[in-house]
Amino acid sequence: MVAAVRPDILKAIVDAVSVKQLALPEEIARGMVFLASDEAGFINGETLSINGGRYITV
Repeated sequence: MVAAVRPDILKAIVDAVSVKQLALPEEIARGMVFLASDEAGFINGETLSINGGRYITV
């Protein structure tokens, strides 16, 4: 998804992420597996932000 992003813009995006890296596909997949699991059976109407801490709301 980020292959077409200019290098300077991509660096700015990565610099804005708390963990200073883009997510790996496996990291995104773990969130999806959790939501599809029985452990998430009582969760509904939520947004799971898998963003490395880029957007943190308190």
